[in-house]
Amino acid sequence: MASVWACRAAGLGYPAARVEDHDLAIQATLNQATGPALIGRTIAGGKYEIVGLLGEGGMGAVYQARQLAMGRMVALKLIRPEVGMTSDAVARFHKEMMITAKVEHPNTIRVYDFGEADGQLYLAMEFLAGTSLHHLIEGGRRLDVARIVRIGKQVANALGAAHERGIVHRDLKPQNIMLLDSHGERDFVKVLDFGIAKSIDDDVQLTTVGRLIGTPAFMAPEQAMGSAVDHRTDLYALGVTLYRMTCGRVPFDAQTTGSMLLAHATQPPPPVLSLAPDVPQALAGLIMQLLEKEPAARPGSAAEVVSRLERCLDRTGSDPTSATVPDRGPVPPRRRRKVLGLAIAGALVAAGGGIAYFAFARILTDDPTTTAPGPVSPPRRDTAAAAASRRAELDDVLASAEPLAPDGCRAHDPATVTRLIDAARALARDGGADQALAILGDAAGASSEAWALRSRAQLATSADNAEASAAEAVRLCPGYAVAHNLSGNALQKLGQVQPAEDAYVRALSLAPSYDAPRFNLGLLQLRRKDATAIATFTELLRRRPDHPNAHLARAQAYVMQGRNAEALADLEEAVRRQPGSAEAWATLGELREHVKQGDFKAAYCRAAELGSAPAAARCPK
Repeated sequence: MASVWACRAAGLGYPAARVEDHDLAIQATLNQATGPALIGRTIAGGKYEIVGLLGEGGMGAVYQARQLAMGRMVALKLIRPEVGMTSDAVARFHKEMMITAKVEHPNTIRVYDFGEADGQLYLAMEFLAGTSLHHLIEGGRRLDVARIVRIGKQVANALGAAHERGIVHRDLKPQNIMLLDSHGERDFVKVLDFGIAKSIDDDVQLTTVGRLIGTPAFMAPEQAMGSAVDHRTDLYALGVTLYRMTCGRVPFDAQTTGSMLLAHATQPPPPVLSLAPDVPQALAGLIMQLLEKEPAARPGSAAEVVSRLERCLDRTGSDPTSATVPDRGPVPPRRRRKVLGLAIAGALVAAGGGIAYFAFARILTDDPTTTAPGPVSPPRRDTAAAAASRRAELDDVLASAEPLAPDGCRAHDPATVTRLIDAARALARDGGADQALAILGDAAGASSEAWALRSRAQLATSADNAEASAAEAVRLCPGYAVAHNLSGNALQKLGQVQPAEDAYVRALSLAPSYDAPRFNLGLLQLRRKDATAIATFTELLRRRPDHPNAHLARAQAYVMQGRNAEALADLEEAVRRQPGSAEAWATLGELREHVKQGDFKAAYCRAAELGSAPAAARCPK
């Protein structure tokens, strides 16, 4: 199953770069004039090899790099030379490095190294695998109380570690909170971006006069008004973050920065219980106290916040019949996917070129799966609150991979929902299809969601059965886009190309932002050498720049049209985004050899290192 990689470097304010298929793909605005020029180079006396660009900001750029001595990936921040020449910028960067390195806690990003290389200051930090809290809750999504408490406690612990060292973060917000599946638990928190932190004991202000430090929507009144800040400023920002997770919105939604700052300084926030009446009073009360205008009226420390959050969890999370807030609201775009191979006869051969691409010896069908597996869920008492909580849990499992079924098609019976959760989690594991089928039983009843899961589990072994299950899911719920996509997958595997295309078109009409049927439609067009495949993959990349296979597929479409230069550019991009893909490197080698441009032998050898046997035969010994 694909994993999502993300890195947000401290101090530069970069958007998270989500990466799939176990390696680098970039979701950030890239500086094509400077960023790629460093790819493949080593810096700092040969200590770091630049692998890819993660993002850029006003002061510099953040790269994925390999620390050669340690054999590990790091996030490497480089200050632009023209910025680094000013004494203020150099002082600010050195201060950032020292401050960030001082905060050593499991819930903060780790700093490995810093220094200067060829006139550029650099900072090496851990490379994180996860997604931002901002991405999780975008679109107005609310989280359940247990999850809010779990995330909030870890953020507070990270802040407490900084506060003990006299450091104020000053820009805490969901974009600076990464959620990892790590240390044996879901939602393991890493707090980032201590780069604009201000030491309480340091009276020197290195930022430009009049420059606003922080994010207005999460800014404490004293910070908004330019007054002195301390650890309670961070607690206010934590309160805004908890408010956002609980209520689905921030306390103030002003149109301009000035009106936003004025609202924080003068207006009372809408009470939590007016927007989320079903959350515990203890949690609502804590959030409202964190949002007090006067710092002295807020909780005294991050440790106090942790203690009070734990009491909220005791009253809600441990009792399966207690009222919790289900995750709800618009669902974020799909974040995880699984790519399944469809066995077809022969390779796709480029028209007129005679190039049998390694990557297309099999056709790839994009088949989204569920989130990371968890333990089999125990049955819960049949109460309205427990049923709603379990339904919300199922939505959380499914929505991270695909559009949900329409409201009228979703199962709500607690026993059925529990079975669906367990089957979905089993499918997320390698080799879990048999277990999922055993959980679902011989018949999926009247649940279209169950028939869809059954179809996915059957696809690898029996396309006929998978198509029948998908057809039943469509019959029970004609508006379920996922069922149509699964039907297309099975039909394509059965060689029924036109019905498969019709199924994908129907899925897209129901869910235009659903990536899987768009990619699958492009593959069908590619299979019959239809030039419209280029437009299909181009639209997919417009919607999803970090799609792990679209550049590779579009390259094949370009070759079939004799557009080798554009194909080569796509393949170069594919290996830059997926440096661990043997298929991408082998395909690049073939095209370089064909057009007699670039080092095709090096590409073959890289593919061989990554496990491609055909490429190994073409790699010089």
